[in-house]
Amino acid sequence: PQEFKSVSYTFTPGLQTLDGDMALEYSSNLLVDTEWDRFNRQDLVLQAVFDKIASPQILVKLPGLISEFNDTITTDLSVFDLTDLTCLLTEVSMEDVQYVEVDQTMVTKQPDSDILLPNFGEITLMLEEVFQ
Repeated sequence: PQEFKSVSYTFTPGLQTLDGDMALEYSSNLLVDTEWDRFNRQDLVLQAVFDKIASPQILVKLPGLISEFNDTITTDLSVFDLTDLTCLLTEVSMEDVQYVEVDQTMVTKQPDSDILLPNFGEITLMLEEVFQ
Protein backbone atom coordinates (compact mmCIF):
# COMPACT_ATOMS: atom_id res chain seq x y z
CA PRO A 1 0.00 0.00 0.00
CA GLN A 2 2.96 2.37 0.47
CA GLU A 3 6.61 2.47 -0.47
CA PHE A 4 8.86 0.20 1.57
CA LYS A 5 12.63 0.27 1.34
CA SER A 6 14.56 -2.69 2.66
CA VAL A 7 18.27 -3.38 2.54
CA SER A 8 18.06 -5.04 -0.88
CA TYR A 9 14.84 -3.80 -2.50
CA THR A 10 12.54 -0.83 -2.90
CA PHE A 11 8.88 -1.81 -3.09
CA THR A 12 6.66 0.83 -4.69
CA PRO A 13 2.96 1.18 -3.89
CA GLY A 14 0.67 -1.04 -5.94
CA LEU A 15 0.53 -4.56 -7.27
CA GLN A 16 3.82 -6.47 -7.00
CA THR A 17 5.10 -9.75 -8.38
CA LEU A 18 7.64 -11.11 -5.92
CA ASP A 19 9.98 -14.07 -6.04
CA GLY A 20 10.73 -15.98 -2.85
CA ASP A 21 13.69 -13.80 -1.83
CA MET A 22 11.70 -10.61 -2.35
CA ALA A 23 8.68 -11.92 -0.43
CA LEU A 24 10.92 -12.97 2.44
CA GLU A 25 12.67 -9.60 2.52
CA TYR A 26 9.37 -7.71 2.38
CA SER A 27 7.61 -9.78 5.02
CA SER A 28 10.44 -10.32 7.50
CA ASN A 29 12.52 -7.13 7.44
CA LEU A 30 12.57 -5.50 10.86
CA LEU A 31 15.37 -2.99 10.34
CA VAL A 32 13.33 -0.07 9.03
CA ASP A 33 10.12 -0.02 11.08
CA THR A 34 8.25 -1.78 13.86
CA GLU A 35 7.38 -5.40 14.49
CA TRP A 36 3.71 -4.50 14.02
CA ASP A 37 4.47 -3.11 10.55
CA ARG A 38 6.23 -6.39 9.78
CA PHE A 39 3.14 -8.32 10.89
CA ASN A 40 1.01 -6.21 8.52
CA ARG A 41 3.38 -6.94 5.63
CA GLN A 42 3.22 -10.66 6.45
CA ASP A 43 -0.57 -10.46 6.30
CA LEU A 44 -0.35 -8.90 2.84
CA VAL A 45 1.96 -11.65 1.59
CA LEU A 46 -0.25 -14.43 3.02
CA GLN A 47 -3.35 -12.87 1.45
CA ALA A 48 -1.56 -12.67 -1.90
CA VAL A 49 -0.47 -16.32 -1.65
CA PHE A 50 -4.04 -17.37 -0.90
CA ASP A 51 -5.36 -15.30 -3.82
CA LYS A 52 -2.77 -16.80 -6.16
CA ILE A 53 -3.41 -20.40 -5.07
CA ALA A 54 -7.17 -19.93 -5.36
CA SER A 55 -6.95 -18.60 -8.91
CA PRO A 56 -8.26 -20.96 -11.64
CA GLN A 57 -4.87 -20.99 -13.40
CA ILE A 58 -3.17 -22.42 -10.32
CA LEU A 59 -5.98 -24.68 -9.09
CA VAL A 60 -5.63 -26.97 -12.09
CA LYS A 61 -1.88 -27.22 -11.44
CA LEU A 62 -2.12 -27.96 -7.68
CA PRO A 63 -2.07 -31.77 -7.91
CA GLY A 64 1.19 -31.63 -9.85
CA LEU A 65 2.65 -29.00 -7.52
CA ILE A 66 1.74 -31.08 -4.48
CA SER A 67 3.55 -34.07 -5.97
CA GLU A 68 6.53 -31.94 -6.99
CA PHE A 69 7.02 -30.53 -3.48
CA ASN A 70 6.18 -33.74 -1.65
CA ASP A 71 9.77 -34.06 -0.40
CA THR A 72 9.78 -30.56 1.11
CA ILE A 73 6.40 -30.67 2.87
CA THR A 74 5.77 -32.66 6.03
CA THR A 75 2.16 -33.74 6.49
CA ASP A 76 0.18 -36.83 7.32
CA LEU A 77 -2.19 -36.08 4.44
CA SER A 78 -1.71 -38.09 1.26
CA VAL A 79 -1.35 -36.46 -2.15
CA PHE A 80 -4.90 -37.70 -2.83
CA ASP A 81 -6.19 -35.99 0.36
CA LEU A 82 -4.44 -32.74 -0.51
CA THR A 83 -5.79 -32.83 -4.04
CA ASP A 84 -9.30 -33.31 -2.67
CA LEU A 85 -8.84 -30.34 -0.36
CA THR A 86 -7.92 -28.06 -3.27
CA CYS A 87 -11.56 -28.21 -4.35
CA LEU A 88 -12.46 -26.30 -1.19
CA LEU A 89 -10.36 -23.32 -2.24
CA THR A 90 -12.98 -22.29 -4.78
CA GLU A 91 -15.71 -22.48 -2.14
CA VAL A 92 -13.96 -20.49 0.60
CA SER A 93 -13.49 -16.76 0.35
CA MET A 94 -11.43 -14.68 2.72
CA GLU A 95 -14.70 -13.19 4.01
CA ASP A 96 -15.50 -16.69 5.31
CA VAL A 97 -12.24 -16.89 7.24
CA GLN A 98 -12.18 -15.47 10.75
CA TYR A 99 -8.81 -13.88 11.27
CA VAL A 100 -7.61 -12.62 14.64
CA GLU A 101 -4.20 -11.64 15.89
CA VAL A 102 -2.42 -10.72 19.05
CA ASP A 103 -2.10 -6.95 18.90
CA GLN A 104 -0.21 -4.36 20.91
CA THR A 105 -2.85 -4.31 23.64
CA MET A 106 -2.20 -8.00 24.34
CA VAL A 107 1.51 -7.73 25.06
CA THR A 108 3.78 -5.77 27.35
CA LYS A 109 7.20 -4.65 26.21
CA GLN A 110 10.03 -5.28 28.63
CA PRO A 111 11.82 -2.09 29.71
CA ASP A 112 15.09 -1.54 27.84
CA SER A 113 14.39 -4.57 25.64
CA ASP A 114 12.54 -5.62 22.51
CA ILE A 115 11.06 -8.64 24.29
CA LEU A 116 7.26 -8.75 24.28
CA LEU A 117 5.51 -10.61 27.08
CA PRO A 118 2.00 -11.93 26.44
CA ASN A 119 -0.94 -10.64 28.45
CA PHE A 120 -2.56 -14.05 28.91
CA GLY A 121 -5.82 -12.60 30.24
CA GLU A 122 -6.41 -10.51 27.10
CA ILE A 123 -5.34 -13.33 24.77
CA THR A 124 -7.60 -15.83 26.57
CA LEU A 125 -10.59 -13.48 26.21
CA MET A 126 -9.94 -13.12 22.47
CA LEU A 127 -9.65 -16.89 22.01
CA GLU A 128 -12.85 -17.50 23.99
CA GLU A 129 -14.70 -15.12 21.65
CA VAL A 130 -13.31 -16.85 18.58
CA PHE A 131 -14.17 -20.38 19.68
CA GLN A 132 -17.65 -19.74 21.12
